[in-house]
Amino acid sequence: MKRNLSWRTLNPLLRKKEWFVYYLLFVMTMIFAVLLRDTGFFSSANFINIIRQTAPVMVMALGLSFALSVRHIDVSIGAVVSLSAVVCGLLLREVHMVFAIFGALSVGLFAGVINGLLIEYLKTSSLLVTLGTMSIMIGIARSISGLESIPITNEHFVMLFGSELFMGIPTSLYWVAILALVAWLIVHCLTLGRHLLAVGKSPENALQLTISPVKIRILALVMCSLFAAFAGLLYAGRMQSARYALGEFDLLNVFIAVAIGSTHLVGSQMRVMGVICGALLIGLLNNGLILLGFTINTQLIVKGLVLVMVITLVHKELNNAK
Repeated sequence: MKRNLSWRTLNPLLRKKEWFVYYLLFVMTMIFAVLLRDTGFFSSANFINIIRQTAPVMVMALGLSFALSVRHIDVSIGAVVSLSAVVCGLLLREVHMVFAIFGALSVGLFAGVINGLLIEYLKTSSLLVTLGTMSIMIGIARSISGLESIPITNEHFVMLFGSELFMGIPTSLYWVAILALVAWLIVHCLTLGRHLLAVGKSPENALQLTISPVKIRILALVMCSLFAAFAGLLYAGRMQSARYALGEFDLLNVFIAVAIGSTHLVGSQMRVMGVICGALLIGLLNNGLILLGFTINTQLIVKGLVLVMVITLVHKELNNAK
């Protein structure tokens, strides 16, 4: 008798969907280790390079998880990355580094508030609203940058956000760890985390608990945009320049990371380590495909197939359970 592919047909440990990302990360690492055994894939320099390139995606994925936890989809995060980096680059020419950083983060704050207000008070689709704000922010970034790269020569900024090594570890990894800890504390230790879960699972029940679903959803969108703005700082520091196109092509990577790392894609509690490992998996995939000689077009095809496969397999059980 033919058996359908299901989590129930797998090893008992693998039935827990939250373990999926760790198994997939292990399997992919082993596959590339065999295929790329003579290319330095396992070298410390290569892994440092993967972390440097993946850190902004990790931060963006953490932020997107806040929005998805309350059943909103924010596709403007790539534009927030671009605009915050450009604003930071321009401000670094004129003011102290601290004010430039706050200026960049203010872009995320403002974008999150605007997205939240438009979505909640106009009762509009989050996908459509963030598509619109994405276009606006890309246009602003292109206009104020003059379509040119903005060099960042502030040594302190580059040291702080530029993936310099501190005790052999890229500084960007420290930032990822700090932001992951903040996200974990919010989700597991603060009242806000319980409110996010309540609103994501059932807005009607949240109302009975005297929680304002509107305020919680707006706050989730603000957190999403703030994390994206911080990713813009990491990009600007690593590239030592601010460009209007930074983060523009990361949306697919971020969604794959969240899809792989989350038990359910929307309306569930954030899984911080799962999302981080999902982003790391995408970094390994990108790196491995490049070392294997795949073109950018082939990489996009592979990542698209991965996203479709993950959504089909991992989130199929949610529908079966209903």
